[in-house]
Amino acid sequence: MAAGHYGLSNLIAIVDHNGLQIDGTNEEVMDLHPLDAKWSSFGWHVLMVDGHDHEALLDAYQEAEKQDRPVVLIANTVKGKGVSYMENQVEWHGKAPSDAELVQALKELGGDPS
Repeated sequence: MAAGHYGLSNLIAIVDHNGLQIDGTNEEVMDLHPLDAKWSSFGWHVLMVDGHDHEALLDAYQEAEKQDRPVVLIANTVKGKGVSYMENQVEWHGKAPSDAELVQALKELGGDPS
């Protein structure tokens, strides 16, 4: 609330909005919607962005720098994106993969599992 009140134009917050919490979906545990309106009501300029699109993120940062108040980037993402067995799976919150799962994940992400 203070950031919006004082017009802190040098402040950018990023919300990783993947729709999941430790125990389930946002709607099941604690509904956050309308997330953009909540931030806006505290005086923040809200930018919604695809959190997986690097160009969109860069554009959002450039837009944020032009604002005369704090900015929040709500980055819509998919939890575990790019790893078949992790995507949108709430149980991977705070869970480490096994050695075999790590190798699979690295391969799926284009990394070197060696």
